[in-house]
Amino acid sequence: MKKKSSQVFVLENIPYSVGAPVAITSGCLVKDGVSGRPRCQLEMAGLSEDPVHAVTVLVTPTDAEGEVIGPAQRQRFSGLSTRKDGRIGGKTELVMNRRDAGAFTAAVEEVVFADGRSWRADEKTECVMAPRMMTLEEAYEDEGMAEQFSIRLGE
Repeated sequence: MKKKSSQVFVLENIPYSVGAPVAITSGCLVKDGVSGRPRCQLEMAGLSEDPVHAVTVLVTPTDAEGEVIGPAQRQRFSGLSTRKDGRIGGKTELVMNRRDAGAFTAAVEEVVFADGRSWRADEKTECVMAPRMMTLEEAYEDEGMAEQFSIRLGE
């Protein structure tokens, strides 16, 4: 019996559209063990106190080396009521339009708030790579200090 799916790529360089009220926090590409179709999974976090109703993300398929191999696809997450630090996505999958996709890039294109206002990226929107998350051990370079923070924070 074939494995249901296998992870082939993890989005390590997390892109952030400067000024966007939502940030991509993680992403991965999994290949379906039966059909062989690659599927993209993204998780995002709200950065705004105003409730977010919908988010549109552009996902561009690339090969394993990062070269673009096809047109971008739009993924819309709607029916939300997400505020600051609320999670979006995670389990939602986008079937990639290229079977040979070995990786992808992603960017937040549009955010619609519950009151009807919206934020939209344009050609002037700068996309920067968010710094990699560090473990407590890396941040403090001291295992004992990291352990104390871990106990205090309940992690």
